[in-house]
Amino acid sequence: MFRHLGFSLVGLSEFHPVTSVDLPAEILAQLLYAAFLIWGVILLINMLIALLSHTFEQTKEKSVEKWSFKRAVTIKAYAEYDPIPVPLNIMYRFGQLLFGCMARRSPEEDDKNKV
Repeated sequence: MFRHLGFSLVGLSEFHPVTSVDLPAEILAQLLYAAFLIWGVILLINMLIALLSHTFEQTKEKSVEKWSFKRAVTIKAYAEYDPIPVPLNIMYRFGQLLFGCMARRSPEEDDKNKV
């Protein structure tokens, strides 16, 4: 009986009309069976809503952490790129090299400039 009710609740059982000796008992059995199915569906929907609510709350709690991590990954990825597009970055690199060499003067030249 419980197996039939459980399978009928999830739609895996075929409905077999209840037969009885008298009509009031048959109607009562059908009404109780219908009430069981209705209450079972309501409880299953309630459990589904509770699970979805729990999942939503977990996602909401971790959303700032996930957003911050993705933002850091994006910033790190773009920090490695050149600020100038490809054909012009050759001149940019050459300028960096030139200014780097000018900034890196020998200590002997610094001593001559002080005197």
